[in-house]
Amino acid sequence: MDFLDFTAGDDDGGRRLDKIARSLAERVPLSEIYKCLRKGLLRVNGKRAAANLRISSGDVISLPSFLLDFSPGSADKPRPSEKDSFSCAAGPEKSAESRSLNIVFENDNFLVLNKPYDVPVHSGGRAGKSALDVMVREYLSDSGALSRSVSFSPGPLHRLDRKTSGLIVFSKSLAGARWFSERVRTRSVKKTYHAVILGHLPKEKKWKDYILCDNSSGDGFHTVECRNERPGAAWKIALTSASPEGYGQHDGMDVTLAEVSIQTGRKHQIRAQCASHGYPLLGDTAYGSPPLPSGHARDFYLAATSLALPEEFSDNPAGFPPFLSLDADAEFFDIIKYCDIKKIGL
Repeated sequence: MDFLDFTAGDDDGGRRLDKIARSLAERVPLSEIYKCLRKGLLRVNGKRAAANLRISSGDVISLPSFLLDFSPGSADKPRPSEKDSFSCAAGPEKSAESRSLNIVFENDNFLVLNKPYDVPVHSGGRAGKSALDVMVREYLSDSGALSRSVSFSPGPLHRLDRKTSGLIVFSKSLAGARWFSERVRTRSVKKTYHAVILGHLPKEKKWKDYILCDNSSGDGFHTVECRNERPGAAWKIALTSASPEGYGQHDGMDVTLAEVSIQTGRKHQIRAQCASHGYPLLGDTAYGSPPLPSGHARDFYLAATSLALPEEFSDNPAGFPPFLSLDADAEFFDIIKYCDIKKIGL
């Protein structure tokens, strides 16, 4: 029987063998993995091993080759020779898109990008190689940053919709992913956006609503429902504040350039809450705005412009910066100019 060898990296240390095997052969049914374990077909350093064995960095994990052949996802994984030890998931040749990633910050734990408009974060469905997660894997593979693990995959650590541009954080290590995810869970990361919204927002508004996302009809685009009272347990709380920064007009309609901060991260949270309170994003037809005329660069204008940590996390072991921000990009500048938006006080 042919075996393939994988050398555990730093981010694999302490993980159970069955969990790592599931990561390596991600489409294989769990029952098949446990069957191989019972038969002694999953080995560590050449010896039979139990499912709950904790792996150490440098351990050689041997899997029967049919497990990777069994997995439909194995075509995306490189196949080392039977003689070679495999220590990292080397990606394909770096694409033009990955070479042009707009990197805002990078260290051993994180990669922070300025995501372009209309680029999906995840590669499911039709996105394919144009998705940001694919570009990130190619970039990290090319730089050798994936050599620390055979089971941990870099990924986005928070939500950013396809047609929202701006700051998004990807993990480069398990420690970084755990640290940032805990900060998100405890709402310790302040995420700020800028949006062009319909209407005259007179002052700062703080909204507490409940959002329901119903995907029961299958894949594809789905709007969400937003209510100011909770109809049922499936509705999730959404906390948003919006402050005016300037006012203008778009084809005879009042518009506001707003700074929007969120404490929760629900799907379409800003779009749904702004619309629910009478201020849909300019051009966001899914949430009640008239369409923008042809010639505009985007369907609507929403960008994640800053990430901030509270003072107690400003010096942290993961090395995440206490504050990251972006200036308005060229497309945002164009809509501000088109609407003749004047900053408050000018």
